[in-house]
Amino acid sequence: MTDLYRFFDLHVGISSDETEFPSLFGRMFPRFRIDPTKEAPEPEVLLELTVRPGPNKKDPTIRCGRQHFRLAPPPWLLGHAFSLALGQIFDRVSTHFLLHGGAVSSDSGGIILSGPSSTGKTTLVLELVRRGLGYLSDDVAPLGRESRLLAPFPKSAAVREGTLALLGLDPHMGSPSPPGRGFGAKRCLDAGDLPGARVGTPCPVRLILFLQGGGSEAGGTAWTKADREDDHIIDLGLLDGSSPVPAELSSIPSVELISSREDEGIRVARFRLSGTARLTRTVLKLLGEHRDTILYAETAKTAGPDFDCAPVLTPLSPSDGVAELLRDMKNRTEGGLLFAECSGRLTRIFVELADALAEASFFRLTPGAPDRTADLICSVIRKGG
Repeated sequence: MTDLYRFFDLHVGISSDETEFPSLFGRMFPRFRIDPTKEAPEPEVLLELTVRPGPNKKDPTIRCGRQHFRLAPPPWLLGHAFSLALGQIFDRVSTHFLLHGGAVSSDSGGIILSGPSSTGKTTLVLELVRRGLGYLSDDVAPLGRESRLLAPFPKSAAVREGTLALLGLDPHMGSPSPPGRGFGAKRCLDAGDLPGARVGTPCPVRLILFLQGGGSEAGGTAWTKADREDDHIIDLGLLDGSSPVPAELSSIPSVELISSREDEGIRVARFRLSGTARLTRTVLKLLGEHRDTILYAETAKTAGPDFDCAPVLTPLSPSDGVAELLRDMKNRTEGGLLFAECSGRLTRIFVELADALAEASFFRLTPGAPDRTADLICSVIRKGG
């Protein structure tokens, strides 16, 4: 059986020889699912997960068209399959810039909250939605290329139980995330699970906030001032310990291998990129060339938020802001449709994105307590950015 979904103008089919993967998609994208009794279009993208291969194949795989991708072993398998599926879908979206960030809507326009993992994007989105702002997304902010409007992308948010408790919400609302690495102890929370929440409507972007942490890395190691300002850290999970990626990355000037270790059947390598080599096109192109052997690529410049500190807002130039959004855009890969439509030129994507965001204001935000940070954001909204 194939489940059908619609992402923008793209129809996607999801099938598997086990139920966990389709069930996960159903929990994360309930508002994108197509009712086959009312609409049954032929899927333009068919993603088939094979967890139990036949006797001639020993590894689980996911297939998209003629492409087959080998999957990581358990407990990484489900998270890896989900990530690869989203990548294949996003690569085929060209009607929108898929910006990395949570998004909400106000009467004056849309607000994008961008930043690395664990800087509080989802926490702030939920707090702002509780205050009456419209929910657009917790992780993907789609900006229409023709309309120049920020569109809703109401996937379910993966929220830590501690985050729900911090916001005074029931830590057991929603549904539990599936077991396995890459998910953690989180709840899959649909916008409708929040009391009084509503999904916002398309709107122009008025405010873009880049979240940064408050002083300590997720593992507890303090970041120095130089780390925060000049370095960019990237963690790679590699399916094959003999992968050439570490050696090829290390050969790039200003890229340094910091550590390498085994983690439940995969190789994890951490790199430091200097301020002059922050995820340059060379690095991104290299990672794109080895997508079939990379389980994940996570970047972080900052630590998690310090809820004991007062939030701080600092203006950012539009050119720096657009460059940062472009760097983390989810559908800017060289093998994707958007890149092809822009003649393979990142400069063309940059100019088009900058033009679409010409009326937006850009800031860096060091979050504090969620209520105080939301107060600060709302005050900026009232002032018109």
